[in-house]
Amino acid sequence: MTVIDTEALNLLDFHKIKNEISLFAHSDKAKQKAQQISVIPNTEDLIIELNRVAELNTIISNNSFFPSDNCSLSSCSGPRAICDSGYYRTH
Repeated sequence: MTVIDTEALNLLDFHKIKNEISLFAHSDKAKQKAQQISVIPNTEDLIIELNRVAELNTIISNNSFFPSDNCSLSSCSGPRAICDSGYYRTH
């Protein structure tokens, strides 16, 4: 997969998308993180990130617990991508 060039990102209004996402942020740190969003050129990395989003969506929609700073892989029942980041499932 090729990296999207700057011209294509401008045509797709990528900067506007990042600004829109940052409007949903609840803290200054989250707003900074939203502005740091970048294109994921590697398909495998993209799939991991999509799985992470799906997992977080499940956690939120089921009113389950959110991130834990002391999660270990042995205590997680969710995808490895989530557990490696300290997230876990409660169901």
